[in-house]
Amino acid sequence: MELKHTRGAALVAAIALAASCCARAAPVTFSFTGMVTQVAALDPVSPFPQAVDLGTAFSGNYTFDSAAPNGAADPSTSGAYAAALGGFSISLGGLTLVYDGLSIVIQTSPGFDFYGAIHSEDPSADKPSGALIDIALSDYAGTALAGTGLPMLPPLLSLFDLTNSFFLTDTIDGNQVELGGAIDSLQCTAGCPLSEPVAPLLLPMALGIAALARRLRAR
Repeated sequence: MELKHTRGAALVAAIALAASCCARAAPVTFSFTGMVTQVAALDPVSPFPQAVDLGTAFSGNYTFDSAAPNGAADPSTSGAYAAALGGFSISLGGLTLVYDGLSIVIQTSPGFDFYGAIHSEDPSADKPSGALIDIALSDYAGTALAGTGLPMLPPLLSLFDLTNSFFLTDTIDGNQVELGGAIDSLQCTAGCPLSEPVAPLLLPMALGIAALARRLRAR
């Protein structure tokens, strides 16, 4: 009898722990690929060991905090999600560029939806042009986004105008870089919320096992 009670209690504890894990905030990573569509500056020379020109492929990812609060002044029409956790990694022309810090920006209005993943640095002595990396997706039908909440899954690219949806400007090894590109894939590769639908199911399971444990104790 005591063994049955112990097993029931252990199951309740395990399910409660699983539900708690599912509810906690976690980093989410979206990966992307694309190609260069505009080269405005590689000045005075290109810092990339491989040629970077129109049609050059690039890839990367960005990570954000799933629990980042909405800091927008009017959360009914926009979202501004920034937190210490997050950043960009970009592979291009034989280099991998890493940037700490990221904001997700959402805007919804009649006739226009916008999704942006943005890293920005002010000009400094070693980066006189500053640094800006962004993925900016615009939908001129205003139907791509369901609201201003932080998306836990990547927006569907087919719903957006993809022209020059990627932009990079930076100073790399003393050379100014300014590139535009088009994103052709965007997918969740880590911290994906596949377990989110499971969490509501865990509660009735836990309640059922708790009832079973009570019946075992009563015997």
